[in-house]
Amino acid sequence: MPSAPHSPFPLRRRVRRISPLLWCAGLALASMLAASPALAQDITFTATGAPQPYAIANVQPDVRGLAPGMGEAEVRAALAKAYPASRIEATKATITYLSDGVAFRSRPVLTQMTAQASGLGTQEEVTLSFGLPTTGSPLLGIQRRVDFGSSAAAPQVAPLVGQLIEKYGPPSFRRGEEAAPVQSLIWVFGTGKVQPCGTKAPCPAVSATFAIGRLDSYRAAVEEKQDLLIQVDLIVQAGGRVRSFKTTLADNRGAVASYEAAQSQIVAAVDARAAQQGTAPETPKF
Repeated sequence: MPSAPHSPFPLRRRVRRISPLLWCAGLALASMLAASPALAQDITFTATGAPQPYAIANVQPDVRGLAPGMGEAEVRAALAKAYPASRIEATKATITYLSDGVAFRSRPVLTQMTAQASGLGTQEEVTLSFGLPTTGSPLLGIQRRVDFGSSAAAPQVAPLVGQLIEKYGPPSFRRGEEAAPVQSLIWVFGTGKVQPCGTKAPCPAVSATFAIGRLDSYRAAVEEKQDLLIQVDLIVQAGGRVRSFKTTLADNRGAVASYEAAQSQIVAAVDARAAQQGTAPETPKF
């Protein structure tokens, strides 16, 4: 399976500050190891449990049967049901932390899946992002895009929006009137219910991609009661029909659980190696 890089972002622990850290994978790893004198044994993440599924009254927090928190087997079954003729592509990557000239690298972990489908006048693609084995490699992010190639296949705006509200409830924020060429609806769920935004506080940006280096931003979102985010963007053509729409789901609560456990396990491996050598961890040199 192909590998995909994790973006390099600084990470911090709440108890002890570790800075700077560099998380990377794929081709980025090769260049760093060329200057690194040692490669530590691969780290195998161990399961520490999983967060409870979302329970939101009168809301189905899923996209085509794909729900946050699902493991790989559940996701594959849901994809096979929703896209029976589609080939599923899976991507794995490694996570690397450089400390005192030593690279601590994880074994390859599932990071992404994609599936595509086509029908009469439609094209559809779904991209899924996963957490780490610490919490069962849960589904964290979903992005689904549907394009309508013909007016006959394209739905009207009002019925489509009505279906979305029936599924997710009244949105936290809506941008654009029914006749506007570009429209967006955003749902923010926290502490088991929909949360307001767009009045006193702006709505957050919703992204379906996740990286361990952005752990602090996921923590901040959960503190702001932004556990689960869903955004639907509509492109409307003449006659009030939808040319395309994109649904994005992001599970910040699941990301915090998955990445906090992974960070703790990697830092523990770094500390254990330092203890064996009788030295304290030093600031990494790049």
